[in-house]
Amino acid sequence: PTPPPTPSPTPVPTKSPTPPPTPVPTLPPTPVPTMPPTPPPTPPPTPAPTMPPTPPPTPSPTKAPTPKPTPAPPTLAPLTLAPVTTTSFSLETTQNDNNGADGNFFDLQATNGDIQITGFDINIKDAGVPFTAEIYSREGSYQGHETSLAGWTKHDTITSVSQGTGALSPLVLSNPILISAGVSNGLRAFHVTLINSANTGIRYTNGSGEGNLYVQDSHLSFYEGRGSKGVLGSSISTFAPRIFNGIIHYQLPTSGPPTPVPTVAPPVPSPTTAPLIELMTTMQGGNGQAGNFFNIEAKNPISISGFEIHAKSGTYTVEVFTRDGPYADDLTNAGGSWQKIQTLSGLVGNGETFLTPLPLLNQPINVLPSDGMRAFYVKLDAADIKYTSGPNGEGQKYAEDSNIIFYEGRGVSGTFGGAFSPRVFNGKIIYSVLP
Repeated sequence: PTPPPTPSPTPVPTKSPTPPPTPVPTLPPTPVPTMPPTPPPTPPPTPAPTMPPTPPPTPSPTKAPTPKPTPAPPTLAPLTLAPVTTTSFSLETTQNDNNGADGNFFDLQATNGDIQITGFDINIKDAGVPFTAEIYSREGSYQGHETSLAGWTKHDTITSVSQGTGALSPLVLSNPILISAGVSNGLRAFHVTLINSANTGIRYTNGSGEGNLYVQDSHLSFYEGRGSKGVLGSSISTFAPRIFNGIIHYQLPTSGPPTPVPTVAPPVPSPTTAPLIELMTTMQGGNGQAGNFFNIEAKNPISISGFEIHAKSGTYTVEVFTRDGPYADDLTNAGGSWQKIQTLSGLVGNGETFLTPLPLLNQPINVLPSDGMRAFYVKLDAADIKYTSGPNGEGQKYAEDSNIIFYEGRGVSGTFGGAFSPRVFNGKIIYSVLP
């Protein structure tokens, strides 16, 4: 009876209850709650707030502000023009005409600082007639330059309808013409002419003396000039003295020329070219030979750029020499101290009424106050240069300005020598002031 009851209860309760409870509660709860909750909260918050906010702010403020402020000022600034204030004036010569032809030569002089010529009102014979006018100018005086285009600048060709005598016809320049008080003693020549005067003519007045001061104001002086017939150049005919009829319009720049504010022009071109100045000795003539010795002396550092001479009509070869020191120290060039600085063949003399300009020197001659005297010798290949017998004595001061002194010299008949004294070189000494 003992063996049967023991094996029967043991296997049934032991195997059945034990396995089911163990796997059900342990495995399902562990993977479900642990893995899903942990990854979802962590990845979504981290990339969303960190990456999008950080990159956009960094490139946007850094790149945009940096390039825009830097190039903008220099690029836009030159487009802004400096304000220029000008005061306009007019100077009337006369309308009392008693003669006429095609045009007029006349000299204007800036006597109280730089001025800008803005136009002319001219006296034309007939009313209601179409006309074409040309306006030319050049540095210095027109005298000696009426029959050559060299040195002249054509500023405007203006077509209009004449108003007739008693009602002036206006010519307004497209750009003002500067007369600098520091160039050629403030002198500038003008040629105003009609180029179809077969239909009408420009009116002027017979004068008392060519080159005489006729009218002036506090800024501008006007001098008696010449009438003209024909086109500017070798074929023109002139009549003197004649007085331009009309009104000269000009202005005074008071705050500088109308250039852009940050212009780069002033630092670059301003110091490169010094204005040329002319010292006139005389044109009295009265004597002559082949050439002249003369001495000059500098009050300030200067650079001699060229000469205008008084020569008869003809074709010549001209030579110009210079030496450091007075010419009397080596009249025959025995010491070889003279340097030839210019030779020109085929020079056409303008005759005794006008000066004959020589081309500017290829290498200007610098003269300092500490150098003392510097000598020059100008000669032709014929005895056709005009000079004047000296009134004061050889070596005496004859002419000067604020920068240079010119002394009476000698006439020369050969290549070197100097047999005639005192003699005064006739013409102009052209120079600039060294910085």
